[in-house]
Amino acid sequence: MSVSRKYIRDRILKFCGVERSYKPTYLVKNKNLIYDHIIHDIISSRIKDSKDFKFIQVGGFDGISNDIIKQIIANYQIEGIIFEPQVFAYEKLVHNYKEYSNVKISNAGVSDADCIRDFYFTKDYPSQVCSLEYDHLIKHKIPPNHISNRKVQLLTIDSIMVKFEIGKLDFLQIDAEGHDFSIIKSINFKSNRPSIIRFEAAHITQKKLSGLLSILSDYQYKFFIDGKDITAILN
Repeated sequence: MSVSRKYIRDRILKFCGVERSYKPTYLVKNKNLIYDHIIHDIISSRIKDSKDFKFIQVGGFDGISNDIIKQIIANYQIEGIIFEPQVFAYEKLVHNYKEYSNVKISNAGVSDADCIRDFYFTKDYPSQVCSLEYDHLIKHKIPPNHISNRKVQLLTIDSIMVKFEIGKLDFLQIDAEGHDFSIIKSINFKSNRPSIIRFEAAHITQKKLSGLLSILSDYQYKFFIDGKDITAILN
C-alpha cells in the first residue's frame, strides 16, 4: 500500500474514532500469551493504599461470566455491593457469593434517578443482553417473543452510598448495556469521587463518550483502555 493510501486510510479511521491495531501477528494468533491482568494490578495497588476499600458493581450477572473482580474479592476480602436486576442471574449470583459475608447482593438496578422502571430481559434463560431499553435487546437480535419485562427499583450511585452507609467509594464497576453513560453522568463528583471507575464504552455514542471523558478528565481522571472497556483512574 502506498504512503498516500495509508495516510488516507488512517485519516478515515481516525475520523471514525478507530485506531489501527499494531499487535504482532504472533500475539493475535496466541492470545493466551497476552498479559491481561492490568486492571487487577491497578485495583490491587489501590487496595494496598486504602485502609477500608469499598466497591460497587453494577450488573454482576452470575458473578463468574466475564467477571473481573471475583478473584480480587477472594484475594483481599474487600467489602462491597453487587447489583443484578435480572432474576435468573441474581439467583446464580447469590449462590456464587454465598460464602462471602463481606459482599451484599441486591436485585435492584442502578440508574440516573431513584425510580421504578421496566427492565427487559430474555424469558427462559439468563443473558448478559438485558437492559432498561427494549430496543437494546432487539438490536442484539433477541426475538421479540423471547423478551420479557418486569418493574425494577432503580437507585443512583449517590443514593446507594447513603443507603448502605458507604463513606468513600474506591471502585465502581459498571456493565449496564448502554446505561453506563447515564449512571456515571449522574454522580456528584464534587462530593463523591471513586478512585477507579470501569465501564463498557461499546454502547455509548462517540459524542456522548467524548463528553463523558471530558467531564472525568476535568475531575483529574486518566484513562486505560481494555478492549470495549475504559477504566478511569483518579490521579
